[in-house]
Amino acid sequence: MIHKLLHRYGVKGATLILSVIAVAVSSGITALATYLVEGSIGLLGMALGIGIPAVIAPVFAYSQLHLLQALDSLHAQLRNLAETDELTQAHNRRYFFQEAERRRKQAAETRESFSILIFDMDDFKSINDRFGHQAGDQVLQWVSRTCMSSIRPTDLFARYGGEEFVLLLPGLDADDCQRVAERLRQILAETPIELVDPAKPGQPAFTIHVSASMGAVCVRGGVADLNQLLKLADDALSRAKAGGKNRLIFVEHGE
Repeated sequence: MIHKLLHRYGVKGATLILSVIAVAVSSGITALATYLVEGSIGLLGMALGIGIPAVIAPVFAYSQLHLLQALDSLHAQLRNLAETDELTQAHNRRYFFQEAERRRKQAAETRESFSILIFDMDDFKSINDRFGHQAGDQVLQWVSRTCMSSIRPTDLFARYGGEEFVLLLPGLDADDCQRVAERLRQILAETPIELVDPAKPGQPAFTIHVSASMGAVCVRGGVADLNQLLKLADDALSRAKAGGKNRLIFVEHGE
């Protein structure tokens, strides 16, 4: 109840509500006690029953609610750190495996299609070598923002490691999965990236182009093993790299 009040009304609003409740309860108990003992409701007792909690309750409630709000904020920050890649703000690899396994089990129960896309930025080392690692970091951040703004809320996007990313696409059939993956590949390849050199403040941004090689797998029917699916997607990615880069290799698996 207290958490609901805090989230809905904030610290000040929740403090006021709890203070009013405290005063009402205190005055009610005081009136009942004085009536049972003295046979009447004394004005002094009522004044004390109302006045004391009216002074103490707001101070106590505000301090406790402020502390609770701070703890909630800290908990949210810790949860975010545990689930998010610090550089790109995409989900991290650990969270992806946990959530993807949960969704795999769900898909196996419902017999829903289940697709995984893994992609790797082409020639990323040359970007670091030519422009520096800070420029490479900007590229990864741009890739992450672009992908996260291009997918559905139900999709799961994560940094898989280095310049490699992974995308889980629940509920898409093979054709839809291919369309989504190909559209994402085209966006990455055709959109110029403006980079700023941190070592040269005030200098105009410079533009580069990147591309990605992709491997995707779509499962029809039950999904037996997440690692097997990731390996199929990774093998497809390797074939895309070997076949000339900036391309998608798609495979179907299952029933």
